[in-house]
Amino acid sequence: MSGVQLPVLSSAGSGNGGIAAVIPLALAGEALGVSSDSIGRAAVLSHLTTSYVKGRVGILTSICGCAVASSAGAVAGITVLLGGEKKEAARAIRLLLANIAGMFCDGAGESCALKVGTAAHEAYLAALFASSTSCEDRLYGIADSSVDRTVDNIARISRERMPGVDRVIISIMDKRAVGPNELP
Repeated sequence: MSGVQLPVLSSAGSGNGGIAAVIPLALAGEALGVSSDSIGRAAVLSHLTTSYVKGRVGILTSICGCAVASSAGAVAGITVLLGGEKKEAARAIRLLLANIAGMFCDGAGESCALKVGTAAHEAYLAALFASSTSCEDRLYGIADSSVDRTVDNIARISRERMPGVDRVIISIMDKRAVGPNELP
């Protein structure tokens, strides 16, 4: 994630996004003892969901696409691996997006790796919660009545309220007296 020259599978045009969209569900699938075919189908669902969210929210935004879009894909795949159906997967996506939608992108690097790790953990928890019988479908925060409407809410926040965030982050990095990888 720091520009290391290793091959990765990308998702929605991002290598880090590919890591976030596939590795968590592959690990969950192995831990659950499901077949490699089931993991493969879950990975396809993850990539499709990631591309859908990324396409609606935008390719380059202030919101961390690796965490938000790719973990939405991962949570859909993990939920299916847990035995969930379409309803539970949609519930898990809504839960996850309500939780991590405000995560900022500050460039690929160590902080990106930590964000992906956080998002993967939250994806697993959202999948477990959405698959349980105690989880209700209801409106809360930016989570709306459907995945479409929830993603549209995130896209709206990104478009209307966050355009200056990129400029502020770049300004912070530009004003540093030391190089980007050095401590004062």
